[in-house]
Amino acid sequence: MATLQHALIRGIQLVFELEEGEILGEPLPNRDLRNAILLYEATEGGAGVLNRLIADPAKVAEVAAEALKLMHYQPPFDDEELHSTDACVAGCYRCILSYFNQPDHEMIDRRHPGMLGFLRALTNATVGDIAADSGGDPWLHAVLRWGFPKPTTLRLPQGEFSLYWSAKDVLAVPGGASDEIKAEAASLGILDVIDLLASPGDEAPAALRTALGVS
Repeated sequence: MATLQHALIRGIQLVFELEEGEILGEPLPNRDLRNAILLYEATEGGAGVLNRLIADPAKVAEVAAEALKLMHYQPPFDDEELHSTDACVAGCYRCILSYFNQPDHEMIDRRHPGMLGFLRALTNATVGDIAADSGGDPWLHAVLRWGFPKPTTLRLPQGEFSLYWSAKDVLAVPGGASDEIKAEAASLGILDVIDLLASPGDEAPAALRTALGVS
């Protein structure tokens, strides 16, 4: 996450021709638990870059591509193996290291496979319709709108449940889970079963946020 944070910042700087320090980022909720990245314009008034990034979804793919090129990788980025153009190891001041990210230098590694895979996916990313992705399910629509990881469907003898996060072993049940559902989930090793209201409100339930580790 540290490498991804600074790769995105440098990519934005390159795409929008910004000076170093005009865009900064912070890990959330803190540097020891990096669940999300907050990007913000640090100069007074700003250049409206983040609004432009949202307004033109194609720019996200461009930012990812520029970040990869900056870190000494050659396009095309959809090949099975990335090709490096430089002898730089984990990072250097010609690519991702800078004065502004000195506290994270020991954590930065331009070779990290998870970070590279994420950026490579972003270079081909397109914007979808959340409502379409949710298939008309109001709770699924809500969790996507709140920015939660996309859940999968869990099939139990009691039916299909669309709010299951396998990476966290969290199952959320609109209208509440019966004892039979909880017992069946427990037999599969799913101990975190969250009872939800029948319909979502404006705010994400605190119990679901905590269970998923989303700030």
